Amino acid sequence: MVKMEIRWSRQSQGFHQATYPNRSHQLTVSLAWEESEGERVVEQVLPLGRVIVEESPGQEMKFLFGTDLAFWPDIQQKLDELGLEATRKEEILAQIAEVVPKPVAETTPRFRPRFDI
Repeated sequence: MVKMEIRWSRQSQGFHQATYPNRSHQLTVSLAWEESEGERVVEQVLPLGRVIVEESPGQEMKFLFGTDLAFWPDIQQKLDELGLEATRKEEILAQIAEVVPKPVAETTPRFRPRFDI
């Protein structure tokens, strides 16, 4: 069984001086694992999804530009393409949901922001 881990990266968006104390940034979630190629061990990293958020002191993250609508369907699609076991897939989704909560109701994206991942 290959050990997989979730990695988050954060990239600043815009000018923080103009929105102080609010901070907007792009969160990217990636799935990382190691594969052996002969005698070498190669780390594989697959970006799963991105979301643009604004954080305010003492408040929850606010998703900007509808990026949360495309986030979960994109992650589901990429995990399906990997062909993971159902239990492992659920573990990965639960780890991601700790940071970016799943939508409460069914959402149909009217606007799908395009990020070339």
